[in-house]
Parts: sequence; C-alpha cells; structure tokens
Amino acid sequence: MTTETQIQADIDNLRDRFTDTPDLYRETCALLFFRYGITPTANKLYQYVRKGSMSAPAEALSKFWDELREKSRVRVERTDLPEEIKTAAGELVAKLWHEAQAASDLGFAEAKQQIEASAIAANERAVAAKQELELLQAEYLRSQAKVLDLEGMRQSLKNELSAEKARIDSLREQLEASDKKIHQNEAALVEARRDFSNELEKTRLALQRSEERCEANEKRALVEIDRERTSSLRLQKEHKAAQELLQGIHEKHAREIAQLQSELGETKLKLGSSEGIIQEMRARNLRIEEQLQSARSSAELARTQEGIAKRELEIVKEELRTLKLKQKAQELPGNSTIEA
Repeated sequence: MTTETQIQADIDNLRDRFTDTPDLYRETCALLFFRYGITPTANKLYQYVRKGSMSAPAEALSKFWDELREKSRVRVERTDLPEEIKTAAGELVAKLWHEAQAASDLGFAEAKQQIEASAIAANERAVAAKQELELLQAEYLRSQAKVLDLEGMRQSLKNELSAEKARIDSLREQLEASDKKIHQNEAALVEARRDFSNELEKTRLALQRSEERCEANEKRALVEIDRERTSSLRLQKEHKAAQELLQGIHEKHAREIAQLQSELGETKLKLGSSEGIIQEMRARNLRIEEQLQSARSSAELARTQEGIAKRELEIVKEELRTLKLKQKAQELPGNSTIEA
C-alpha cells in the first residue's frame, strides 16, 4: 500500500471518529506531522479532508502550530534541563516554527491562488450553469406543456379506448347473439331440409301418381277419341248414305211427281189413286226427312263429343305440364338450400 493511500485510509478513520470539522482538521495536522513527518499546509489538509471552506484548514493549521509552540515552550522551560539544551531546543523549535510558518504561508498563498482560480472557474461554471438552467427551465416549461398536451391526448385516448372497448363488448355480444342465431338457423335449416325432403318425396309421389293418372286419362281420352272418331266416321258414312238415299228419293220422287203430273191430265179416274200415291210419297218423304235429321243430329253429337274429348285431352296435358313445372320449381329451391 502506498503512503498516500495509507494517509487517506488513516484520515478516513479519523473522519469516522471526529465529526466536527475543526477537530478533524486538527487531528489530520497531528497525523501528518507526527506520524508521517509531513509538514501540514492548508492546501494539503483540504486535499485530504475536503470538508468545509478553505478557511477551515487554515484556521486549524494555525491553532495546531499555536498549540505545538505552547507545548514546546513548556517542555523547553523545564528547570531540570541544562541551559544549553534549553537554548538549543528553543532555537530548534523556533527554526521549526519559522519553517512551518513559511511553508504554511506558501501553501496558503498557493491554496489562495488555486481557490481564486477555482472561484473564477466556478463563477464561469455558475454562469454557464445558470444559462443552462435557464435553457433547462425553458425546456422544462416546454416539456410541461408537452406533458399537458400528452396528458390531454392520453385522457382522450383513454376515453376513446373506453368507448372502443364498449363498442367491442357490444360487438362481441352481437357476435355471440349472431352465433346463437346462426346455430338456431342451422338447426331450423336442418329441420327445414328434412321437412322439405319429406315434402319433396310426397310431391314426387303425388306427381308420379298424377302422371300415372294423366297417362291413364290420356290413354283413355285417346281411346275415347278413337272411338268417337270411328263413330263420327261411321256417322259421316251413314249421313252420306242417307244423303245419297235422300237424293235418290228426291230424284225418284221428282220423277214420280213428274210422271204423276203427266198422268194427272190423262184421266180424272186416276186422280184419286194419284192423290193417294202422293200422300204416301209425302209420308215416305217425311220419314226420310226425319231419318236425315236424326243422322244430322247424330253427326252433330259425334262432333260435339269429339270436341269435348279433345278439350279434356288438352286439359289433361295442361295439368301434366303444370305438375312437371311445379316439380322443377320445387327441385330448384331444394338444391340451392341444400348447397347453402
């Protein structure tokens, strides 16, 4: 361990024992002078202790030399010492005192110069620190304004965050309600699909039965149409035969009338007989007219029945087309629902 380190360690121990600044400086003077043989100066004392103002080590050093001089004088003036020793001791103490005083004055002057230089530097540093403090105060004021602005922004953001949180909570509740509604809709959709499938199967079966009925009705209508067509052809043939027969009867009747008219002028005796023949011919003519009218009525009835059968066939075909369209319309929504 170096001397400076040891001195500083001893002074630190004194610092723990002596809390009063003058006492600490006094003990430091004694430590340096008696233990390490170092003539204490105010500058050295302040460098080691660094406590109080610069006047404190100077005062302590002055008191230390005063005490040392007084103690030395007492020892030198003892009556049991020879005069030569007293003189030599007095001269030695005086010389030591003068050298210590000169060293102390020199150290004090150096310390004073250093203190003045330090004061000037400290003053400059104080001015700079003051300027820096003013800048820092201005910056602090700007920072305070920024802090207030940031606080307002923070409060605004906090309010917005609260509103956003409330909105998110509301959206979460709506989402949960929507999920619940979706589950209900899915359950209802499954039920609807099942009902739709059942209804579709029923409709398919009904449509199949309707098609079967329509096919049977169509076949029956075709049979009826064929029957009516055959009956109409037969009636037309009979009507034509009746017309031909009537035409023959008319021609024969005309010939007979002409013959009777020619014979009417020949004899009156044959008049009664001719009148009877004419009456008979008129009766036959009326019967033929009735047969012809019956044939015409039959033909008209046949045409009417054929028209009715055709109309029924058109109705059956229209119903069949309607049922097929209805089946397609029901199948389309069912497919889209199942895909959805």
